[in-house]
Amino acid sequence: MFIVFTGFYATIELGDMEGLLMFPFGAYVGYILYKNQQANSKHWKDFHKWSREQH
Repeated sequence: MFIVFTGFYATIELGDMEGLLMFPFGAYVGYILYKNQQANSKHWKDFHKWSREQH
């Protein structure tokens, strides 16, 4: 989200058209972080399932 707002600020307030490059970069970073969060959630779900089986 920060990268998207930085792009808006650079484009609108500063008149810097290179700020438009921040939008696809922000979307890419968001996608990577989302996939990472999904993988972590799956890992911890499996770990908690394993942990319950040990008791």
